[in-house]
Amino acid sequence: MRKPAAVATMLLFAGSLAVLVWIAKTSADVVRATGVPSLRGALERGAGAANGLRVMALVVKRGTPPEGSVHESARGPAGWGAYPPSIDPADPILPALENLADGAAAEFAKTEKLSQATIRALDIFGVAVVVVGDGSSVVVPDAGERDPALGAAPEVPGLRVRHAHPAFLFLAEEPSIRPDDAVGFARTLRRGDADFLDYEDHAIWGGDLTIQAATDAEYLLTWPAAGATVTLDGAPAEFRAARVPLIVVKVPAGRHRVSVRYGDENLGRQWIAVAAAVVAVLSFVALWLGLRPHPAPDPDA
Repeated sequence: MRKPAAVATMLLFAGSLAVLVWIAKTSADVVRATGVPSLRGALERGAGAANGLRVMALVVKRGTPPEGSVHESARGPAGWGAYPPSIDPADPILPALENLADGAAAEFAKTEKLSQATIRALDIFGVAVVVVGDGSSVVVPDAGERDPALGAAPEVPGLRVRHAHPAFLFLAEEPSIRPDDAVGFARTLRRGDADFLDYEDHAIWGGDLTIQAATDAEYLLTWPAAGATVTLDGAPAEFRAARVPLIVVKVPAGRHRVSVRYGDENLGRQWIAVAAAVVAVLSFVALWLGLRPHPAPDPDA
C-alpha cells in the first residue's frame, strides 16, 4: 500500500473508533433525565416507586411562588430516573400536565393538602407518586392511614396515589372540556376500573398491558395520543385522542395485549454506530492487507 493511501486508511480507522467511543460515552444523554436539585434525590426515588407511571414534584418555598412539574418515570442506564413527560416537546398533552402540576402546587401551598378533584386527576393521568419540597429539603406530607385516595411512600419519602393506573374503562367525556384542563376532564369523565394485568414499562415512553374486557369497549390509557403507535395483539389498533389528548383505544371482548410505542430516539445513533463499526472493520482489513510484507517474486518462476 502506498504511503498516502495508508495514511488515509489509518485516519479513517481512527475516526471510526472515535465515533464509536463517543456513542458509548454519550449513550445516557440521548434523552436527558430531568431533576429538581432541591429535592435531594427524592424525585429519582419517586420515579422508582412510580414504576413506569408518572411522578409529580412540588416545591413550596416560603416567599416564592409554588412550583409543580410532572415527570415520566423510566429505567435508564443508571437505574430509575425522571424524564420529560413526552417524547415531543410540543405534545398537546403538556399544557394539561403543566396546569395540573401548577394547581396542585398552589393547593399545597395554601392548605398542605391536595383536593379530591386534583387527586382524581392524578389517578386519571397516571401520576403514582407526589414528592414535595420546601426549596432546601423534602417535606413529608401527612397522608393519613385511612385515606382511601393517598398513602405514604416512605422509601421516597412522598405520597402514593392509590388509584393511579395505566388504564381505565372509558364510558363518556364532556365535549366542552378544554384540552389543557386536566382537573375538569377528570371531574366530568365517566369511567370504570379496567381489568388489566402484566403491565410493563417500555423504554422511556410507552408500555404494554393485558386487558381482560368483559364486552367490546373503549379504554382510556394514560399515555399521550400524539405520536403514538398502538397495537392490539400485535396488529394496529383503532384508537383516538380524548378531549385532553390521552389515548382511547377500542378493545373487543376477551383478553388482549395492548402495546403503545413512540418514535425511537436511539434509531439514528444506532445506524451511525453500525456504519462506524463497518468502516472500522474494512479499514483494519485494508491496513492489514496493505501493510503486511509481500514475498518477492521468484525470478525462476
